Amino acid sequence: MHWRPNPSDPDPDMPGEKMSIASFIPTGVNELCLCGSGTVYGECCRRRHYWRPICPNPGLQGYNLVSLPSATFKNMDGLLIRERLTADVRLQRIEDSPERGFWVYWGDPALDDAYGTLCFSDIELKQNHTLAATAMSDTCMRTLLDLLDEIASDILTPPHMVTIRSR
Repeated sequence: MHWRPNPSDPDPDMPGEKMSIASFIPTGVNELCLCGSGTVYGECCRRRHYWRPICPNPGLQGYNLVSLPSATFKNMDGLLIRERLTADVRLQRIEDSPERGFWVYWGDPALDDAYGTLCFSDIELKQNHTLAATAMSDTCMRTLLDLLDEIASDILTPPHMVTIRSR
């Protein structure tokens, strides 16, 4: 996922646009498989009949299989969490309305490439009392949960976790 300014908007940086990109990474049969299994590609994903989607980890510290985990925090103090999320430079505020707040997690530091800024996770504040966090992989989610804990451990409730696994 990438976030990039939208030049046709009056303020190109707000809200900007989010873009999904699929690219292929050539891997030699004796190189470690990018899925994170720890085995060589020739003995792992090369034998599969289909492509396995992967995503980079924050800081580009390897790759993991896309798994789409989500965490939902209920009964939030919307004004307080909104203020804290907006103040953190590791997050980009995409939308801020009375009904909804939306941020993307860029990583620390943010990583730019030809398509924009890599996005590892999203955070959505719904109706000022439910915080929903989604990520591209389990590793991205752990990083996001650590960030949320750092920002707001005193006001977060235990999250309800759900993960959709890719094939």
